[in-house]
Amino acid sequence: MTKDELETSIATNSKIKNLLETVNKKYGKNWVCAFRERNFFYSEEGKIEEAISEEQKIFTKGLRFSGKVHEQVDFHGPRLRLPITFLHDGYLMKGKGNRNLELLEEELKQNPEDAYLHYQIATTLQKEKEKDRALYSFRKFLEYLPEEDLESPYGKEGIIQYLYLLMDLNREELYQEAIDLIYTLEQDGRKKVMEQSADYHFALGLFYMKYIAKEPESRLSLLPAIEKQFLHCLSIGEENRKEGTVGTASYKAHHNLSLYYEFIGDKEKAKKELEEARKQ
Repeated sequence: MTKDELETSIATNSKIKNLLETVNKKYGKNWVCAFRERNFFYSEEGKIEEAISEEQKIFTKGLRFSGKVHEQVDFHGPRLRLPITFLHDGYLMKGKGNRNLELLEEELKQNPEDAYLHYQIATTLQKEKEKDRALYSFRKFLEYLPEEDLESPYGKEGIIQYLYLLMDLNREELYQEAIDLIYTLEQDGRKKVMEQSADYHFALGLFYMKYIAKEPESRLSLLPAIEKQFLHCLSIGEENRKEGTVGTASYKAHHNLSLYYEFIGDKEKAKKELEEARKQ
């Protein structure tokens, strides 16, 4: 560690200590604090991408984690957000999938209707390319997902990854399954939950692109849905996002809008969107 790195580390530790002392004075000795985390991971194409998440892993003495993998703090009380950001590159490590899967499946035997466990198993299988097994677990995740957990990070991310899996499997009956899921999320208060998720609307934009391409003669009337979803991503924007993949609310949405406008013959808009994508 260089002198500059050491000084930065000391300054950071001091800042966190001061923040926690302030929290302790205001909330007493029982609280959990969240922080912003920048997570680096490999995309399907093998490129390193970045996602933002909010982690609740700073807490008072006496509290405990529950679960054997991707543990959650077992606590019902004040949850606060600290103005700090950590970097996390653990997802770049390979070979953890099988180990995690064994632990998760062992825990699932004790809690067979736990939506969070089904979510973790589904996403682990998805990363390991075991897509049909992942499909079963995603269906179980959705079956057991409590209504109140739809707003949680795992609830929203589970739905998004479920949609990606249905697209990847590329079977007509699964496209209909995706349509049914989208329709359900449009109902009642559920629409509001997903309204500010750029990742969700980005996935919807990709879904409509693939769904229309599968049978263009009968589905061209759905084309405006593509534009609508990517424009919605841009309306959310990247600034101050608490969660999501970097780019879905900026350059990635611009890039896909460029493809859309190119397809419908609006070359001027296509050029403009491509220029916007290259700026970011």
